Amino acid sequence: MQTQLGFMPSIVDPASYPALQDGKFDMEAMKESLAHWIMMHEKSFSEVEEEGFNLFCRRGMPEWRGVSRTTARTYCINVYEAEKKKLKNLLQKVNKISLTTDCWKSKNQKMEYMVITGHWIDQNWQLQKRVLNFVHIPPPRRDIVEVIRDNVEYVRRSDARLLLFSEIVKQLNLPERKLVDDCRTRWNSTYEMLSTAIKFKDVFPRFAAKDPHYDDCPYIMKIGKRLKSLVKVLLDEKSLDNDGFIRDMVEMMKIKFDKYWGETNLLMSIAAVLDPRCKMKALEFCFPKLYSSEKVEREISFVRKSLHELYSEYALMYNDEGESHGQIQGGSSQGQSTSNVGISRGWSQYAAFLESVQSVEPQKSELDMYLEESCYSFKKDNKIEKEFDVLEWWRVNSVKFKILSFMARNILAIPITTVASKATFSAGSRVIDKYRASLTSETVQVLMCGGDWLKNALE
Repeated sequence: MQTQLGFMPSIVDPASYPALQDGKFDMEAMKESLAHWIMMHEKSFSEVEEEGFNLFCRRGMPEWRGVSRTTARTYCINVYEAEKKKLKNLLQKVNKISLTTDCWKSKNQKMEYMVITGHWIDQNWQLQKRVLNFVHIPPPRRDIVEVIRDNVEYVRRSDARLLLFSEIVKQLNLPERKLVDDCRTRWNSTYEMLSTAIKFKDVFPRFAAKDPHYDDCPYIMKIGKRLKSLVKVLLDEKSLDNDGFIRDMVEMMKIKFDKYWGETNLLMSIAAVLDPRCKMKALEFCFPKLYSSEKVEREISFVRKSLHELYSEYALMYNDEGESHGQIQGGSSQGQSTSNVGISRGWSQYAAFLESVQSVEPQKSELDMYLEESCYSFKKDNKIEKEFDVLEWWRVNSVKFKILSFMARNILAIPITTVASKATFSAGSRVIDKYRASLTSETVQVLMCGGDWLKNALE
């Protein structure tokens, strides 16, 4: 079904969609390619109206007709919708996907966006990454931590405000003397900022009365109660006594963060073992540099135990999906001939005879066989092989290690950083520059997501 502008997304590769069809110039195909150019290279809609651009197009294509910025935007939306359908169809074939998300604030729009990025390894063992959404987060979007941070920064930003704040502190005879800034990437630093700000909760109302530009006082006046309620939710605690609140809070946060980083380190260790160049040898090499001598063997044993437990889970999933673990499943059908039934029965009797006359060693798991093999040598002619492709190795060995490769496909797709999100934010700052701060959030989503999809499809 065609759109109002007569544009129908092509089902063939757009790069092979020529502007000449049956000897006639196809302006619709050119408009579609124009939308691809805008979205892939972060161009502004107004560039299509520039005289130099249209002169260039008419020089090579005399039939070229100018396109307005409104028309260019509409075609970009149409391309976005067409590519979104293709992505949905693609994701239906993906078994597991790893998601990363992060928030970003546009300085030119004073708006906050969230990006969601998906990572997976396809059936050809190629690592795939797509921006799944780039969405505006409408206000109110801040929690308590950002409110306190803004208040602290407001007071500390000016020497005059700091002096006024300090005078009020002295009048109240408080033991604390100054507010504390935080490092946003260190939870203990943020905790110090919060715990210090709470002690000044009686100072902020008086500060607000003397500073005509300070208008965030209502948040601070309620911060003690709200912060305690938030921590109860985050820490799954039903109640925290007032005297031990701060102590319990920092202890529980430390436990939760230690657990988080412990799980992250475990995942990275398992991923290293699934690199055929490393296996368990990488742990034996690295852990003595990370842990004390009495902890090294314990940490290695923990990784080995977790690895086998994870493999067992994947073995169950693999077999539940009807796959066999290196065995040929036999059976007869209604149409099977009598001779074939006899042959099958003969082999069954022979198999039973073998079991009675010889001992059968327990079958080793794929994980055991993988770990027992030597590490892949990545040195050739005394030179390091820099182009080694781990995924290609697993593709070649996926028949040998059916279950383990099934597991590796999911583990190795998990990114260890939010670099994908940061890269998208870099593109976002170019799309929403100071000359295009009026772009709607819906248009930003079209340009950011559609541009990423087209780059993966065409480049």
